[in-house]
Amino acid sequence: MNVTKMLDLVEQVQLHRIADLQQDGVVAVQGHAVAGQALRSPVSGIRAIAYHIVADLVFADGTIEHVVDSHAADFVVEDGSGRLEVSAARSTLALARQYSISNERGGSASAAVLRALQPHTRNPDRIPDRFTWSEHFLEAGERVYVCGVLRSMVDTRRSALNYRQNALRPTLEAGTRGQLVIADLWRGDLIASLESQLAALEPPG
Repeated sequence: MNVTKMLDLVEQVQLHRIADLQQDGVVAVQGHAVAGQALRSPVSGIRAIAYHIVADLVFADGTIEHVVDSHAADFVVEDGSGRLEVSAARSTLALARQYSISNERGGSASAAVLRALQPHTRNPDRIPDRFTWSEHFLEAGERVYVCGVLRSMVDTRRSALNYRQNALRPTLEAGTRGQLVIADLWRGDLIASLESQLAALEPPG
């Protein structure tokens, strides 16, 4: 999802308290992230719910390749009124927290960065002359905003305890149109950040 589509989605969908969610559809909530199965960054080794690695690879002939590696595990949002599960597959991450940024020569101690990004490059056998990279994380306990498609899914564990009736578990997911945004900013701050990004993309004049 590009910045324009993300901004449109976030602006159009109003926030709800988790306790007030009553029907399926596109909704937005914000609270704090509770980890399920944490991921480990292949670069820094930091354990997180989601991570986002961005790099610009500069090759000897002057060409530059922009590479992104993003992953998110399923987690739970708590907002004080309730808890809501998030199925993070096919999510778009907007993570503002930046833990490390570096300028390195390819082939140096930053080999871990290249190993992590290599599968995502156009030509994995090509080694960059230098590159810049940054890591962004969503960690357990941090604030989180999630906008996605609310579905009532069958909770197989609870249904097994009561075989006469299927228990339903509300879950946020991407849906068929890939509408799932996960950010470590409150909604208002996320909108301001996306507007700033769009302004930076506009040609001067």
